[in-house]
Amino acid sequence: TNQRPCFKCGQVGHFARDCTAPDTRACFRCGETGHLARDCPNEDTRPESDRAPRGRGAEGRNCFKCGQPGHFARDCPN
Repeated sequence: TNQRPCFKCGQVGHFARDCTAPDTRACFRCGETGHLARDCPNEDTRPESDRAPRGRGAEGRNCFKCGQPGHFARDCPN
């Protein structure tokens, strides 16, 4: 049997995917329980500065390979 605690309820003996406990995790977007931020049906009321950037653009980020802005590591010319 699994001796590690379940990430959902904290009990030993099963994995979170098999847990029958109700989901009490709060959505990071609206604070309600029962869904995750990616599935949130509510409007995002956080200020724009607190939101993660959307899309696949590299603007404002640096390449993890060379540290230069404007491209991702997979596209790094260095």
